[in-house]
Amino acid sequence: MKVFTNSSCYSGKHKNAISVQIGDGKNLEEQTIATFKNLEHELKNGNASFKDVVKMNTYIVNFTPEIDLPIFRKVRKDFLGKDNYPASTLVGIQALGKKEWLIEIEAIAVVEI
Repeated sequence: MKVFTNSSCYSGKHKNAISVQIGDGKNLEEQTIATFKNLEHELKNGNASFKDVVKMNTYIVNFTPEIDLPIFRKVRKDFLGKDNYPASTLVGIQALGKKEWLIEIEAIAVVEI
């Protein structure tokens, strides 16, 4: 697992940009759960939660909407609830940095400082 984070301040608010790449798990569902857990951990390290996330980009390798979208939505709902999702983009891609990685989620959270 690799976790990359970057933080900076803007106009009295703290912007916390987080990108999580995960290689753990045998399939997309396990990797998606692990990725959301890692995001949650990194958000907490930045004194934030999923409620502070304003933008989320998700990249899924060899994305098949009929199969992969229900998996992603279920896991996202388990972590974020069923309402008030951040602005989001989901993109199907050919590959990530390692062949075993199936998903990457990039999140931007904004918290008061």
